[in-house]
Amino acid sequence: MKKSISFALCFIFLFAVAQQTYAYALLGGKHKTNNLKFRITDFNGTYDKVGKPLNNAIADWNATSTKISFTSGGVGSEITIKAKNFGNVSWSGRCTNYRDLIIAGNYTGSVIEGNLYYLNQNSYSANKVKGVWGHELGHALGLAHVSGTNRLMYSTDARTVYKPTSDEINGVNSLYK
Repeated sequence: MKKSISFALCFIFLFAVAQQTYAYALLGGKHKTNNLKFRITDFNGTYDKVGKPLNNAIADWNATSTKISFTSGGVGSEITIKAKNFGNVSWSGRCTNYRDLIIAGNYTGSVIEGNLYYLNQNSYSANKVKGVWGHELGHALGLAHVSGTNRLMYSTDARTVYKPTSDEINGVNSLYK
């Protein structure tokens, strides 16, 4: 009986107390700077439907307690943002991070693409479009997908939040000091 109780207490300690849990996931890279410049190219979306939610997503990230900031820049910016009609494919937005080494290392640049085929649909509210942009900015910062629709980094557009949560903020703060 004493062995059973001791085993149960050890089990509880190991799995409930000793393990630190994170509600964010990392891609394994980050930009070299905390002051990220972005530029917008090939932006074929209307301002109200696509551009304004993008600006709001950037403002949401800038309003967090992270040590990163997004500012508008030109050629040489770390992040390029595009919005085009890519057709009926499996994504409404995507981010490609380029590294200084093939499979590891700092990001040398990120390209975020919004798919107007989805973003222009009536079923996509301004908040949902903002969520897509905020999610892709999270990838550019080094965040990976997580489970749970109550996270910005949820893998589909079924997310129920549209701006960074404390979990995403903690993830970014773990990368950018």
